[in-house]
Amino acid sequence: MDVLRRVRMSAANARAESTKGLIVNIGILSVLVLSFSVPLMVSVDMEVFDRLDFQALVMSNQTDFRQFVIYVMDQPNDVTKGFNWEVIVGVEKRINVRAVLVEVPPISIGRSMHMWNVKRDDNNKIMCAVEALIVQFPMWQMRTWLTQQPEIFVSGGSDDVFMYLSVAIGLLTLVTLSSMIYYVSFTLSPTQGPFEGAEHAKGLQRWNMIGIPFILLLYGIGAIGIFFFCSGLQVLVFGYAPRLIMKIYSREVAFYGLCIPLVVLSSGVAVFAAYKSCKAASEQDANVTTSPLMNEMAHR
Repeated sequence: MDVLRRVRMSAANARAESTKGLIVNIGILSVLVLSFSVPLMVSVDMEVFDRLDFQALVMSNQTDFRQFVIYVMDQPNDVTKGFNWEVIVGVEKRINVRAVLVEVPPISIGRSMHMWNVKRDDNNKIMCAVEALIVQFPMWQMRTWLTQQPEIFVSGGSDDVFMYLSVAIGLLTLVTLSSMIYYVSFTLSPTQGPFEGAEHAKGLQRWNMIGIPFILLLYGIGAIGIFFFCSGLQVLVFGYAPRLIMKIYSREVAFYGLCIPLVVLSSGVAVFAAYKSCKAASEQDANVTTSPLMNEMAHR
């Protein structure tokens, strides 16, 4: 009888440590990502956001922003200095930036810009126009123009960055605070050893029945928060290294071709492994309870 009790106590202690590990792990993970998200949101230079917004607005041409750019650059002042619309892009090769702004159709970036719906030639031309204009265009004029367009959401610009990072911070803060609450609840409840009485093992079983589904939900919320953090980071990178937006297929292959499919595959393997483990454990329990030796020990 003592052997059987010790086996059950050991199994109950292991289950208690596993539950505690689940709570601690998701709390540490959410805090780790938060430690990157919050500084990233408040420490980016205005120059980076200006470049990101200007690039996004020229490409998407929201509310005829390109016409506004042409109008500003045509004004003779100390900043624009009579901008030369003919830009040298190679030996004996020039591009008329004004013609590009007028003729190239709007290109949607951010959430809807993918390698399979962007004409490469148009993309290259408009990026050339952005790089030619961005040094001389007075960014304060863009910011004043945006104040008069409150309905505009700058997709692929600073609005996207703040939206993604704000959602990520909100979700990860929720996970952090919830994991703290669950840890306190688990610690103060009769869920841990030495399991000398049946009340502790029963308490652990009841707590797990209610708490484990919500802990798994926290893992799902944490995964969504990490997804939004990575999305905001991707948009922000385009402001630091603008040429990367011309290589957007790299993001598509890395994110949609490798990361997401492999995460789904890993999730399927994990669920299948858990199922097989539970099935094997139930079969083992059945064998132990029907074992003549265990029955004899239990009767003693």
